[in-house]
Amino acid sequence: MTEAALKRFSDYYAPIYGERWPALLAALQQPVAHIAVVNQFVDPQDSAALLQHFERHPSLPFCYVAAEGAFPQPPIVRGLSAYYLMDAASVIPPLALNVQPDDAVLDVCAAPGGKSLVLAYCMGDQGSGRLSVNEPQPARRPRLDRVIRDYLPQTMLNHVAVRAYDAAKHIVRQYDRILVDAPCSTERHLLRDA
Repeated sequence: MTEAALKRFSDYYAPIYGERWPALLAALQQPVAHIAVVNQFVDPQDSAALLQHFERHPSLPFCYVAAEGAFPQPPIVRGLSAYYLMDAASVIPPLALNVQPDDAVLDVCAAPGGKSLVLAYCMGDQGSGRLSVNEPQPARRPRLDRVIRDYLPQTMLNHVAVRAYDAAKHIVRQYDRILVDAPCSTERHLLRDA
C-alpha cells in the first residue's frame, strides 16, 4: 500500500477507533497465520503420514502449522481432502461453541466453509445432530457446496443441509448453537493486497 493510501486509510479509521487505532493498524499489518485443519473423517494413519513435515498447533485441536513456507495443496485421501487451509483465528469461533454430537447447529454466513468444517468435525457423524450451513449470497454458495462435498463423507452429509436464506428473516427451527460470522469489511485484505 502506498504511503498516500495508508494515510487516507488511517485518516478514516483513526477517529473511529481513537487511541486503539495504532495497535489495531499494527495487528492488521501482520501476516496471516494460516493453518491446516486436519480432516477428522480421514483415517488418522493416513493423516499422520501426510502431516509429518508439519507441527501440531500448540492450542488448536486437529490443527497444524507449516514448519517452513506454505502448505502444499491438500491431497485427496480415500475420496476426501485431507486438510483445509484457513486463518488460525477463524478456528476459534466454531470451537468456542462447544458443539456436541447431538446438537442442532446453524452456521449463518457459512461460505467459504472452513468454520462449517470445524463444526462438523466437532459434531462427528455418530450422533443425531444436524448442521445447517447457510449462505445467502448466490455467488458464494457453489464454493460452500464444493467444500462440504470435498471434505465430508456421506455419513456426515446425511446430517448436513446447505441453505440459502436470509437467516434474519427465516430462522424457523430451533438450534442449540448458532455461529454468526458476518461477512467482513476486508480492511486487512485492503492493507495486504493494495
